[in-house]
Amino acid sequence: ATGECALPETIAEDLTLTADCSPYLATGTSVVQDSATLAIEPGVEIWFPSDAQLIVQGQLLAQGAAEAPIAFRLNPAYELPWGNIQFDQSSSPNVIRHALVEGASEGEHPVHDRAAIAAWFSSLTLDHVTMISNASNPIYAEYSDIQLLNSTLQSDVTGDLINVRHGSALIDSCLFVGNDAPDTDAIDYDVVSDGIIRNSIIHSFRGFNSDGIDLGEGSQNILIEGGLIHHCTDKGISIGQSSNAVIQNMTITNCALGVALKDLGTATVDHSTFYGNQYALSVYEKNPGMGGGDITVQNSLLSNSSHSPLFQDSLSTALVFDVLYDTDTLPFEGVAMANPLFAHPDGFDFTLLEGSPAIGAGLDGSNYGAALAWSVAQRDVSIVEIGYAGIEDPNREWIKLRNEGEQVLNLQGYALEDAVSWHCTTPLWLDPGEAVWITKDAAFFLESFEQVRQWDAGQLANEGERIILKDAAGIVVDFVRYAPDAPWPVPVAGSEALVRTDPLADNHFASSWMLAEVNDVTSFSTVKHQWQVYPNPVRSSLYVRFAWIPAEPVRSQLFNASGQCLKDWTWQSASNEMVLDISGFSTGLYVLRIDGQSCLIHVL
Repeated sequence: ATGECALPETIAEDLTLTADCSPYLATGTSVVQDSATLAIEPGVEIWFPSDAQLIVQGQLLAQGAAEAPIAFRLNPAYELPWGNIQFDQSSSPNVIRHALVEGASEGEHPVHDRAAIAAWFSSLTLDHVTMISNASNPIYAEYSDIQLLNSTLQSDVTGDLINVRHGSALIDSCLFVGNDAPDTDAIDYDVVSDGIIRNSIIHSFRGFNSDGIDLGEGSQNILIEGGLIHHCTDKGISIGQSSNAVIQNMTITNCALGVALKDLGTATVDHSTFYGNQYALSVYEKNPGMGGGDITVQNSLLSNSSHSPLFQDSLSTALVFDVLYDTDTLPFEGVAMANPLFAHPDGFDFTLLEGSPAIGAGLDGSNYGAALAWSVAQRDVSIVEIGYAGIEDPNREWIKLRNEGEQVLNLQGYALEDAVSWHCTTPLWLDPGEAVWITKDAAFFLESFEQVRQWDAGQLANEGERIILKDAAGIVVDFVRYAPDAPWPVPVAGSEALVRTDPLADNHFASSWMLAEVNDVTSFSTVKHQWQVYPNPVRSSLYVRFAWIPAEPVRSQLFNASGQCLKDWTWQSASNEMVLDISGFSTGLYVLRIDGQSCLIHVL
């Protein structure tokens, strides 16, 4: 069809839009009156002119299908966005299922209509709805009953992806993707009772003061369960203004504050996993005179907190028991400091490995932490090598960073803090597996075939200290607090480089590091070795290139971290390059030795 069907401006009686007449062209704002139902069949598209709305006072039943979704979008003849879908005291429950809403903005009323889909004293179910390209916040509901299921929301503007006020709300199995705008939350409940947020993923809210979930204005009895929240600049879950919630089976990572209770906000946290937050838990008074927060935590894991597992001010209360933590201190009875033994925490796989002290640790025999094991391909940059001792030269210090993800990363805006100061102010691109040396004195690394940068100020303390790596949004993406004594490897002359043993290892534990010879990790001179390896890290085929064509057979050996020889090759060829098959070796660090010279090989 070519648009020969028009959407009436006034729909006073039941009307069905069919796919054989699609797209339907709106000429302006269309109103479904309270006596009418507008039904939309699968595959139908409605094209709106700029600023036009679909106002529903009766009923909307937009029932698409996975293979034939419904679309509400801007007429391509127009440039400015269309208005919104506004449910205005609609007389019957409404449904939008398997639909795309794009190019929308908001309605005329500055409060009630301030989203691409807005509900005012209405009942609405949104199921398998995608809203990722609109000029305003996706959803706003006030004095309404709203269910958001199996849907994807993303916005490029400041505000909440969904804000529900004075009503009831159920959110289940949804994806919320953030942006770089300040003051942007995924979910905001205000004056909501008995609300539910379940089985949803929230990530990448990188603007200033941005939260995953924000409960305020006296929201009561909210259940938050079975979800994953990661990479929020402020709080994973924020509860304040006398609101309360039950949080269970949640995984919260890479936020400034995992869960924050303030201004008489209260919560219980059960069977949840916190990892890589600055503070896993925080209870405090935010606004003077409003009072502190209150939290009870049990059967949970508070791991890899760069600052502390808990912050508590004098006005707040906290009860923590049956919990494992692994950084700083946690002054409660019934807690233990131990490595939870996660399978692959940087990849959000918090499966407990055999031997984990969290297995069966609950009073009922359950495991500590969240039951769900997520797998998210969003690994970032990690600290993989540290040279701090300066035994051969006090200025020969470095921190090596590697892109552990599957996408090219630009480190512009990234920073190292605490131990040393380095802020990357220019573009610095790293391919997957590629590394960069951040050094005290770049002159020691002139022969490296990898990129080298010099830090701005500071020196790595020989007595040990904390190294914090932040991304451009200020989110802590990695940290290591090394120490000069056991259980940390102790540098000695000739072997003063700390090297992470395994790319899956949780590098804030001493057991994840080994010593290596300084020359093995910092010198790549073909004058010294007369050979060079690439790629490194490597997955399958490792190439060795010689500065000459060897006249005699070349012997190559591969050793593990314990010094055991795993493979012994003898090679001779008319070329200056040989290929070693290492596809059968497990992920980790190995030493390749050729004719008496060695270098570290990182197998992925």
